[in-house]
Amino acid sequence: MLHDAFLIAGLKARKTRTTVCRWFHIAGTDPSRDRSFTLRMYQIYVSVMVAAALAAIWLAAIAQVEVVAASFSVGAAEAVVRGLGLTAAVLLGVSCLKALRGGPFSFSDADVALLLTGPIRLRLVLVAELVPDVAKTALVGALVGFAAGVGCATAGLAVDPFAMAVNASLLLASVSGASWVVAASRIRRCRAGSNDGRTGKPSLLFDRRRVRVIFVLAIAVVSLAGVACAPLMPSEAVLRCVSWQTAPLVADVLAAEVALVFALGSRADAAALSQESLLSIEAPSIGLIACGGDAALLDAVRAASRRRKVSARVPSGRLPQTRGAAAIVARAGLSLRRQREGWPSLVLVGAFLAPVGEYALMEGAVAPGLLLLWMAMPQLCIRDVREIARCFRDDLRLRCVRDRLPLATAAIFALDVLPFLAVVLSIQAALAIVSVSLAIALGTPLATALPAMICLTVLLTVGLTLCCAFDAVRMPFGARREVGCEWAAFAFAGATAAAAMSGLPPLLLAAFVAALDVALAAGIARVLR
Repeated sequence: MLHDAFLIAGLKARKTRTTVCRWFHIAGTDPSRDRSFTLRMYQIYVSVMVAAALAAIWLAAIAQVEVVAASFSVGAAEAVVRGLGLTAAVLLGVSCLKALRGGPFSFSDADVALLLTGPIRLRLVLVAELVPDVAKTALVGALVGFAAGVGCATAGLAVDPFAMAVNASLLLASVSGASWVVAASRIRRCRAGSNDGRTGKPSLLFDRRRVRVIFVLAIAVVSLAGVACAPLMPSEAVLRCVSWQTAPLVADVLAAEVALVFALGSRADAAALSQESLLSIEAPSIGLIACGGDAALLDAVRAASRRRKVSARVPSGRLPQTRGAAAIVARAGLSLRRQREGWPSLVLVGAFLAPVGEYALMEGAVAPGLLLLWMAMPQLCIRDVREIARCFRDDLRLRCVRDRLPLATAAIFALDVLPFLAVVLSIQAALAIVSVSLAIALGTPLATALPAMICLTVLLTVGLTLCCAFDAVRMPFGARREVGCEWAAFAFAGATAAAAMSGLPPLLLAAFVAALDVALAAGIARVLR
């Protein structure tokens, strides 16, 4: 077993080195080949500069959290802590229920060939995949917990930001570990004489349906208990949950989950792991990471995996009997309903990307680091932004469909994105109503620039949506490739950031973004005919 552990560790080290080299390719160097003294110094310089930029962005974000939390009351800070616990309970239920349908396994082709089909013990393979996944989740939890702890301490709540960071890190890591436990239980081989129903797939107990019922009930009980207890806990219990006293307990839960995955891996089914890995290929979201044309290949793999999932699903709903523009809108709405794989992307754009942009532009004059973050956000979430115009890209890709639509390309774009944009704006409206209601209930004074902030969020969403149309705009001077949504989104974010740096008041800033949206719409209507 120790020999297998060393082999897996060596393979993980080589994969990590390859990932690091891909990152350095952005700076024009390869640490595995460029080994001269000058190039090594250049690589160190790039690493230091990137680390310094990330540290500056993090410090600027913490400073903004302190500024915002200074206007909060102690009750509002306590509500934030309760909200974190409520979020963890919801994530537990969602992740575990998702693991019942398809586990978090994402083995590459090399992993399938070298690990799953070889003589290496599968329990070690599962633990080796579990640990990095839990570590990434723990890092996110630590960052969120520390920021929330700083905000609560600034508001007057007696909490230690470092203790809150540790607790949030361990809590989110345990949520991720719970999904691995559920998935590892589901992919076990059948015992001798077991009955797995008509599917013949591996399961933990004798009846696959019974296993699902048991897990669903257990997950529902635990999640609902967390959802019910978070708002009803007394203040003393809330402060005790974010102190150093609860960290060992959560750490014990995480250690027990790792031990369970290790134990369940002894009867893991390699064929089931390989099959699920084909449906959940994990790849970086940033296109710049993939070098040498890998980004297009990864997008193609994701698209193929998505089409496979959709084709295996029973269609829901039907297209109404309409004509003209209403038929195109209805078809886009039906596609949105059936392809629920894109729903998280819409939620991300509506609940995170646009609000972050609005806050960065409002505070950009005093915090330039937030503007740098805003300029990078559309690139980091470009796949999620493109989800708004998915039907439009499908229409352009299928010439047999596009040639039979008696409308201009710009009109087709507007009609195809309308249902998706309506969902994103509805999410933003719901968040605005909830935020205002909580502020009124907690006695927090509302900002005088609240209407401008809401308008700015909506205008940023519309602008990012218009940037998706540039996937169909050809480069000038006879070039055959498209401009691309990435460049359009970068230019849009850069223009808005430059306007925010000039110190415009909120209403004038919103007017500038509105004028920019109108200019984008006019340009798209002129180019896409």
